[in-house]
Amino acid sequence: MKKLTIKNARKLAEKCLLKNREIDPYHFIHTLKVVQAVKIISKNKKLDEETLEICAWLHDIGYSMGNLPNRDPNHAENSIRILIDNGFEVTDKIKDCILNHGSNRNPKTKEGKILQIAVKFNIIDKDFLDYLINGKSKDNKIEFLKYRADSAIKMLKKLKSLKF
Repeated sequence: MKKLTIKNARKLAEKCLLKNREIDPYHFIHTLKVVQAVKIISKNKKLDEETLEICAWLHDIGYSMGNLPNRDPNHAENSIRILIDNGFEVTDKIKDCILNHGSNRNPKTKEGKILQIAVKFNIIDKDFLDYLINGKSKDNKIEFLKYRADSAIKMLKKLKSLKF
């Protein structure tokens, strides 16, 4: 089994998420913003920052499987499958982070909780807003924007309650 590093996590994320960028450019933009957010949120906290950044790169690679641009409810499980299929060691902490990054999940590790919060924060980002407003998204843009904003507020409250 190969050990995951930030470098090979980024390389795998680029390979998986950029291969479909004509159909779905959103997930790579989102991933870049999640990586930035975990670095900001985890700064000066007692966290496994390397694992957190690795998981930020990899949490949505499962979208590269299946029929894009449809949203795959099993994308987190697919992300783990891609890692295993590529010969990477998947620790319990990595599983916790990736499998539980969705809004309705309950991560057990601090890193999993931080990733879950970071995933929702990109709503404020100009690149995401540009994609949503000017991109080819077929989503109901107002409903999607409201959902993401509500999720971001909920996650911000959750962040304030975490003890580090």
